[in-house]
Amino acid sequence: MEFLLNHHNVKIVSPIAVYYSSDDSENDVNIEVAVPVMGNLPESERIKIRKLKAVKRMACVIHKGNNDKLADAYTAIQKWMEMNGYEIAGPSREVHLEGYWSTSNEDKHVTEIQIPVVKS
Repeated sequence: MEFLLNHHNVKIVSPIAVYYSSDDSENDVNIEVAVPVMGNLPESERIKIRKLKAVKRMACVIHKGNNDKLADAYTAIQKWMEMNGYEIAGPSREVHLEGYWSTSNEDKHVTEIQIPVVKS
């Protein structure tokens, strides 16, 4: 994949994971992994190009450090949403701003959690 991107002079930006819910979200997790790119990359059998849908309002939190503690950031944002009268309005996103591709020190990883919300 890296060769293909280099061949087209395309730079990878922060990888994103989009989490879609299901009726049985504990046992049936639906995750879409996206790699934003800067540059023109032709679509192929292996590569699909599309834009994420815009979201009017998001609750966001930045988590710095090891991904093992990412659940704490989710707990914090969910408490904030509850205290401020917001409910989830779409699939959540994790934008990995710094990660394994940029540093081997897990304490320097940075993840932004984004949850689409509406006022309840």
